[in-house]
Amino acid sequence: TSNDKNERHRIQLQENMCKKRESETAEEHERHLKRERESRRQKRTKCQLENNNAQNQDTNSLHVESPS
Repeated sequence: TSNDKNERHRIQLQENMCKKRESETAEEHERHLKRERESRRQKRTKCQLENNNAQNQDTNSLHVESPS
């Protein structure tokens, strides 16, 4: 399932972060986390916009097809 995949991915990220963290200062790490969060938020927003657009197009096509 996607949950398992997400969990595996998260664990892998944590392991990678541990390796990176050794060579990163705390400050760099904070900046990195902020960047990650921001990019995730932007992706989520983009997905929501695309879903809304798709729904709007469906609704619009229904209006066009149904005669008044």
